[in-house]
Amino acid sequence: MQGTLKKKESIKKSLLNLYNFEIIHGYTDDDIEEFNKFKALRNLFAHGDGTVTWVYLEKVKEPTLNQGEKVIVTEEIKTNLETKINQLLLKFDKIFLKSYPDLNFLNHISH
Repeated sequence: MQGTLKKKESIKKSLLNLYNFEIIHGYTDDDIEEFNKFKALRNLFAHGDGTVTWVYLEKVKEPTLNQGEKVIVTEEIKTNLETKINQLLLKFDKIFLKSYPDLNFLNHISH
């Protein structure tokens, strides 16, 4: 439990310093867990052939998968991933622009 807490705090710090911007990112633990799931799924295919490893199982805590099985990326999985990624990016945009309002080009348009 203590290792997991330290890992979450480390991830939060790295997100906090993302691209050297000092912002309060506002991501929840659930958001960070989603990031980790995306990375783990990506790694299954980037570094292998989509076969579930013990590392993947430990990171995603998916009870329906077993080590050695192949992950089949269905249209439903792709749609869910796309939706979640879009939600996380929109959240980041809102937080980023709140931290740096001068970067919002809409603030610079004359009416």
